[in-house]
Order: sequence, then C-alpha cells, then structure tokens
Amino acid sequence: MKRDFTVFFTADIHGRDRASARIFTIYKREREKAEKEGRTCLFFDSGDSADRSLDYCGLTKCRAYTHVLNAMTYDAQTVGNDIGLVYGLPPLLESLKRIEYPVLGANFRDGENPPIPGITERLIFTYGRVKIGVFGMTNRWNNAYERVMGLRFPEEVSCAAEQVRRLKEEGAQIVIFLSHMGIAEEIEILFETQEIDLIIGGHSHTSTPAGLLNNRGVLIHHCGQYGENLGRVDFSIDDETGQIISREARLYPVDETIEEAPEILLAIQSAREEADIIGKKHLGITPVDLDLDYWNQCALGNFAADALSRFTKTDLAIVAGGNLTAPIKRGEIKMRDLSRACFSTVNPCVSTMTGQAISVTLERGLDEDLNRYYHHGLRGAPIGIPQVSGISVTADLSRIKGKRIAQIEVNGEPLDKDKKYRVAHTIWKAINSWGTFRKRIIVWRKSERKFLWWMFLSAIWKVHLNLTGPKRIGGTSSERGVATLFLINQLCYPLQNFYRRRYEQFQVFQTFVYTHNIARHRNYVCM
Repeated sequence: MKRDFTVFFTADIHGRDRASARIFTIYKREREKAEKEGRTCLFFDSGDSADRSLDYCGLTKCRAYTHVLNAMTYDAQTVGNDIGLVYGLPPLLESLKRIEYPVLGANFRDGENPPIPGITERLIFTYGRVKIGVFGMTNRWNNAYERVMGLRFPEEVSCAAEQVRRLKEEGAQIVIFLSHMGIAEEIEILFETQEIDLIIGGHSHTSTPAGLLNNRGVLIHHCGQYGENLGRVDFSIDDETGQIISREARLYPVDETIEEAPEILLAIQSAREEADIIGKKHLGITPVDLDLDYWNQCALGNFAADALSRFTKTDLAIVAGGNLTAPIKRGEIKMRDLSRACFSTVNPCVSTMTGQAISVTLERGLDEDLNRYYHHGLRGAPIGIPQVSGISVTADLSRIKGKRIAQIEVNGEPLDKDKKYRVAHTIWKAINSWGTFRKRIIVWRKSERKFLWWMFLSAIWKVHLNLTGPKRIGGTSSERGVATLFLINQLCYPLQNFYRRRYEQFQVFQTFVYTHNIARHRNYVCM
C-alpha cells in the first residue's frame, strides 16, 4: 500500500499581491483535483512574501500584509528576510502575533536560545501511520541579523542536522526542509545531512521547472520569484517502509489571464484600509515640486541630505539618490506621499573621514558603472549620484573616471584633504560592493537604529524645516529660492544661515552649467 501526497508552495513573492490572488485561484483548482484523486495536500511558503515597495507594507511595517498571508491559508511558512531585516525585530514580532499558521525558523535565534517568540523550529503532520516532519531555516545574510538585531544564528549545517535528528526521534518518517536559505546553501546542507527527503526552497529566486535530484534521490524544488509560478511536488510513501517510492515536481505559470481570487482581493482591501489610517494623515504643504533626479542635484535629494545632516548634527551629509523612489508634487503632503517617495529603510550613520576620503567618495559617485547600477535592494531605482548637504562640487564628466572633479568646497571653503570631517550618511553609502565609501576610508562609524526614510523625514518635518530646491527647466537650474513647508500647529523656523550654503551651491551649479556643454554632457553634477 502507498499513500499519495501533494505539496503546493510559493516563494519570494515580494509584495506582488495581485499575483498572490491569481496563485490562490490556481491552488484551489489544483488542490480540488488532487484531493479527488485521493491525494493528501499541504500548502507552504518559503519566505519573503511581503515587500517594502508595497504601500500598505511600508506604512505599517508589514503589519497590514498579514491580512493577505492569512487569507492564503498556508499550512506553514518559513520566515524570510522581508520584515526583520527591513524593519527590525519589533515589527517582525508584531506580525508574527497576527499570523494564523506556524512560522518556521530553526536558526532564527540568538546563539543557544530558542527561536524568537512566534517562530517554531519544526512541526510534524500526522496522517494515520505516516508522519511528515517539516523544519525551516532562513539565510543569515552575511551576519546581517547580528548587526541589525543582535541575533547570533547557529552554523547552518549543524543546525539542519540537529533538526533532522529531532524530527526522527519524534517519529517522522519523511523530513521536508522548508528553506529560505537559497539553492547553493541548500545543496551544501544536503551534502552533509543524510536524512532530508525533500527541499522546498526560496531566497535565491531560482526556478527549477522539474526540480533537481541528487544522487540519493532527494528532490530540490524552487518556483522562481515575484509570484510567477505556483510550485508543486507529488510524492508517494510506502505505508510499510515509510519511504518515498516516487516523486515528481512541476510549476504552474501565473499570468494576467488567471482570475484573481476574491478571498485575496478582499484581504488586500483590508490591508489597504488599515494602512490608510496612517497614509491619509496630513504632514505638510509644499508650494514647489520636490523633484527627483538620479543624475543631477534635485530638491528631494537636497532635502533628504539636509534632514540627515540636521538629525545627526553634522555639517556634511551624503545620501544615495537611489534611496529615494518618487518625486513629491507641490501641494499637500500626506504620509502616503512620503512613503511612496522613499520607502527604503536606512541606518543613519556618522563617519569621521579625511578630506581625501570625501574626494574619493564623490569621484566614485560619478562613476557610471556604479551610479547607473540598478541594485535589486533599491526596488527599481538606480544607485544614482550622491545627493549632498554642505558640499559644493564642480565636475567635468568629459574627463576620465577618477579625474572628473575640479573643485570641492565645504561650507564655502576649499576642501582640506588632510582634515578630518564628520560626515552623515546612510548605510547604503558604506556597503563596500555598491556604496561610494570604501571600508579603508572610514575612520569611525556610529549607526543609529533602523529608520524608514519616510518616517525619518516626517519626524524632521514635524519639528521645523525649510525646503530649498531649484525649479528645473531642461535639466538646468533656472530659479533659486526657499520654499517653506507649512505644518499644522507647527511654527516655521527660518534657518537662514543654514540655507545660505545652499544658495552658494546653486551659484556653483550655474557656473558649471555655463562652463560645460550640457547638450553633450547631460550627466553633469554640481551640488
């Protein structure tokens, strides 16, 4: 005798909620067929379902997204990196309280302590004499959890082996690894762990149309990214031996011709309504557009850099333009507008840097190989040129890379390459692989707690800030001025001395415009 099972699964949806609605339609249809065939069905998710680019995720730190997760009726999910690494531990704990199914994460812990509240190491599904054990683990992201949350994840191979051993002791005949480790890490774990029978994977955004089999017959299956597929694994178990005697993997493509499940659409609406309580809150009024330009100085970039400098009490600030995602139109500003303009999380930092290091940083920021790189972490935005506060730069992009900057002034004075300056920046500028800073040039860095850009900027706005920004015509600065944000029940605070530096920046910018051929060198920068 044998017993037939089917596992449906999703992975790395990253906020594609309408795709989730289509997936659920396919899932219901195929599950009904499978059950009519006498198959026992399970439905899993391998993590990273939410995403900060989704309005109601950004505004509520993914709390509202739990409406969608619960509507999907998963039997279990492995914790991904979509909430904890983005928003920190407290929002993750809040979401876990609201999720109505088990969330797995055997390595999501601090050293030898148990996993954090709301996360379990493993579970067992019992069907007559057959017991199927499931454990989950998530990728440690180069020890980012230790840096961000203070959690010390155990070594992956030994952690997986321990979970398999315990599941076997608890009577599981079949062990499924519901992974958010990535396919390379899963293969490494499989080399060292003998009694895993099936890996349902995620994190690496891999698609394996028919699955992968190793030489022991262990199946690894991934369903890709962004809700493009629903994954399925069929397997049969011999009732006498408790061993898998057949296995098959497939994917169901998801496209816009698939009807969207009304249950998920209703959950999306509930999530939006919850987030709208925050999103509709009035923040202020701007009489000018806050433009966003990844290749030039822009009003939104100026404001972000000024706000960061003011928050950290430094004279200088450098911000990655790619942390900003949409301009803000003149008129009333609500929380949802600010969230859409800058939904990334940031760690405000302060580094002590020499003038020479600042020069290298700004030169690197003008390198098109870097500033035109669309890193997936920025969700569709390029890294962009550095947006700055307290610094004026004259540059000629017709010159070779590394030799483009002709002059740098700090608060009206020439940059002293031997002097040490305190520079505010976000963590994006200090990441060695794609930031403009290099590790060797940072003398000291202090990282504050993790912020959402929109929450950070709104906090600055709520106190007092004037906004300076040029009105741009054809990529040039044609008008300079100060536009004040008027806040309800807030007094405006005219920081005239603070903004006089910005007037000087505009003058330098204008000199640059007239000195160089803009039609030929459109990617100019002078800030």
